Amino acid sequence: MNFNNISYWPSLLTLFITLSACSNNVDVVEEVRQIRKLWDKTSDYVCNGDWENYSLSWAHTAQIQLMHPDQGDWITGWEKLKAKYEVLLKSRMKCTWPKNDLTINVSTSGDMAWGTADCIIQFDDSTKTQIHLWETTVFEKIDGQWKMVLGMASVPRTLKE
Repeated sequence: MNFNNISYWPSLLTLFITLSACSNNVDVVEEVRQIRKLWDKTSDYVCNGDWENYSLSWAHTAQIQLMHPDQGDWITGWEKLKAKYEVLLKSRMKCTWPKNDLTINVSTSGDMAWGTADCIIQFDDSTKTQIHLWETTVFEKIDGQWKMVLGMASVPRTLKE
């Protein structure tokens, strides 16, 4: 192969790009473990009113979104999320998660992931209210740490009726 011949360069460039894309060596099992750990800790932070640690679970950008359609919430941006949830979490609502099943999918690039969860949250107040939630969360790896960038939780329709 004569590398001075310009006709070979597009093929070599394509081969190099293809090999580079295939060699990202994402350890999916480890990424899922890290995300699951973040999810479990974040759930605990919610129930224990730990705003400081809960806030570290989220990316602090203007693009993040949190939606709770049943409550009419569609929050966009870190500052708005902070304004609403800091007060809520610091009110120290006590709760537990009798069910918190999360299924995680990691992108082939290893920097994005999404999860779907079937959860039951029980409030440890006098009513012992339980809420069944279906949740979708998108995670992004930022500076080597997984952060939540999008969350949506809804009460399943069949459970509302």
